[in-house]
Amino acid sequence: MITLLTPGKRTTLMISDPWDFVTKCGAGPFWGQSQDVDGNKVLIHLVESVTYANLTYQSAICSLRHKESLLKNGETIAMNMVLLPCRPTKLHDVSNNEFRKGLAVIGSLKVNN
Repeated sequence: MITLLTPGKRTTLMISDPWDFVTKCGAGPFWGQSQDVDGNKVLIHLVESVTYANLTYQSAICSLRHKESLLKNGETIAMNMVLLPCRPTKLHDVSNNEFRKGLAVIGSLKVNN
């Protein structure tokens, strides 16, 4: 469960896989802001959109790669992520269609001070 992370926190995403994405867009940092937290998932709005394979991604759903973590300021946590071509306000606002258009990536999330 993600704790100590509230909406409005500045975040940094780093992406390590897939390699083709990293080669074309870089590993990051991709700056963002937390929007919604629900259990092991957090919705992040990207400050700047990222374009890859003719789609533009505006946000990310990040979920813990490990069972539980206290996500504190300055801490970096391994995450599974889906980059989304939309900018939903809440996690439950993401439609199945929007989720399927997403790009699965692996990386890390850091909460900035």
